[in-house]
Amino acid sequence: MRNALTRTVIGLASAVALAGVAATPATAAPADPETGLSFYAHKEFKFIKNFPQPDTGCHLVPAGADLLVGWSDLTNVLAYSTPDCSGQASSLGTLRSVDSGDVSFRTE
Repeated sequence: MRNALTRTVIGLASAVALAGVAATPATAAPADPETGLSFYAHKEFKFIKNFPQPDTGCHLVPAGADLLVGWSDLTNVLAYSTPDCSGQASSLGTLRSVDSGDVSFRTE
């Protein structure tokens, strides 16, 4: 009788533990900084932000970034001195430092 009770308690405890694990929301995998377009602060050797699938839309250069790396399927990054990507574009390529005057960018 005692063994049957012990097995029942263990079985219930296991079921509750498994239900708790199944109910726990999965956490999203972190972005892989070696895909798409990544920005770094190279003097601090610090990753700033990744755009995993950059589009041709206008984006702000992340604060503190002074280096960009185009990892996949990018042929060029165009930098602008305005926040809306208007005016004269500077062609940066896909491995380049970012000047302090570069405020926004588009990819090609």
